[in-house]
Amino acid sequence: MKTVITLAALCFYLQSAFLQPAFRGGQISVQLVGDCVTSLTVRGTLVSYFQANSPADIPDNLELCWGDGACTALPKVSQGLLKNQLYRTVYEALHTYPSSGTYVLSYSDCCYANDIISFQNQAGVSILLQQEYRIPDAQVEGCNSNPVFLQPPVDIGQPGRPF
Repeated sequence: MKTVITLAALCFYLQSAFLQPAFRGGQISVQLVGDCVTSLTVRGTLVSYFQANSPADIPDNLELCWGDGACTALPKVSQGLLKNQLYRTVYEALHTYPSSGTYVLSYSDCCYANDIISFQNQAGVSILLQQEYRIPDAQVEGCNSNPVFLQPPVDIGQPGRPF
């Protein structure tokens, strides 16, 4: 009986491991909301690229840390299929900072696809996206924004091929 339970648990684990979407790339962008002289509220956008078997495999929320000690589960606001089962998913939320300053926003996910040859034995290596954003003293320095990628920041590593 113990063997049957162990085998069932192993099958469930392996099935769920194969159904997990592979994170392929992403970007964090920040946009000040409201008057740039007085506002400390920003819209944080996390664009992720997952390779998945179905859109249902893509997470509904991703956690973004704002760089001031606060982290928020960003809800999914849109999703689209690009090609090769690659889904572009956008997550967004508002956040108000306590003061002007420089903040490093971050998102961490585990892990790269296990079967990319160049990353062999690196399945436990986390992925980290970061974006530094500065809320300046707008009366002295003006307003600030950050660049947004025009092309998807997606790796080209493929299972079974050297990267």
